[in-house]
Amino acid sequence: MVFLRFDEMEEILQKFHISQKKVSRLEQLILHFQSRHSDLEHEVLNLRKKLEEKDQEIQQLTEKYEAVKLAKGLDASIDSAELIAKIDKYLKEIDICLRYFGVQE
Repeated sequence: MVFLRFDEMEEILQKFHISQKKVSRLEQLILHFQSRHSDLEHEVLNLRKKLEEKDQEIQQLTEKYEAVKLAKGLDASIDSAELIAKIDKYLKEIDICLRYFGVQE
């Protein structure tokens, strides 16, 4: 049987209490970091959603830009009546080509 002196027991108790405090502090840190991790995951999801929205917005703006670029490519001096006449002419030419290749309307 081993007997400990009082001062040895006291030292062991102090070390035990110090260890308990350290464990308690570690538990607090773990809870804090788990909460922070959850917050960061939520933030990542929100940022991914915003990124997807921005990607869609970029796509729409690109399409609008292409339409404007095409519109600017048309002769600005042509009035709407001339433009309609040109479109009608192109449609008639397309109809002629379709008939030539045996495609019926």
